[in-house]
Amino acid sequence: MKNKVLNSLVIILLGGFAGVFFVQIFLPWLAGFSFFNQIDWIRRVQEGTTIINTTERVIIDQNSALEQAIDKAGKIMVELISQRTEKLVGKTKVPLAEPEILAQGPAIIVSSDGLILAAENLAPETAQKFSVVLNNNRQVAEVKKRDKKSGLVLLKINESNLPVLPFFEGELKLGQILFLISIKSGNKLVDSGIVKQIQPNLVIGFTEAANSSPIFNLKNEIVGLNLVDNNNQPKIVLSAVLRELLK
Repeated sequence: MKNKVLNSLVIILLGGFAGVFFVQIFLPWLAGFSFFNQIDWIRRVQEGTTIINTTERVIIDQNSALEQAIDKAGKIMVELISQRTEKLVGKTKVPLAEPEILAQGPAIIVSSDGLILAAENLAPETAQKFSVVLNNNRQVAEVKKRDKKSGLVLLKINESNLPVLPFFEGELKLGQILFLISIKSGNKLVDSGIVKQIQPNLVIGFTEAANSSPIFNLKNEIVGLNLVDNNNQPKIVLSAVLRELLK
């Protein structure tokens, strides 16, 4: 009786080892021959061992690409500060003891000679002084152009050899990964999402609407500018409109 049980266990173990050897070693080796590779179920065994490695590599590359893109895009980010330095008392302009901040938020460098692009409501016409914080230094800025229709403003600072990035000129695709960068009190904030809808309105899966925040793709191209109006309604102005303002 004991011998029968022992023989049965040996047969089961040998069968298990043979099965593992057959599936994990013999079949993949057999699939390497062109004749056997034409058999569908043998070919799937070989393909199954390759797909896992490919998927892992794609995920790692995608995360790395996003980190690198964010780091590079951050170099063209500045902060725009709009202030009022005087007020009207009757018909007389009276200087304020301390400048009053009317608006403050992110902007981007769009030319190496100091052109700065931002949401128009970050540079209100009631402001008398505009400043741009670049590399922790505050510089005086001058409004060069306003576009009420697009909600954009173009300013200029006295700088040269500034970093710039190209504008996106292709067509957005569903599922495309994009990210935006914002600045709040000198601190950069990042949000990423995918293109969820293109028509009739562009919808990107950002968790929050950050006014005047530029939107980039993984190639470090400027896709557009995220705007939020005074009624807290978001709107994305695409790169084609941004380029027109520079003409």
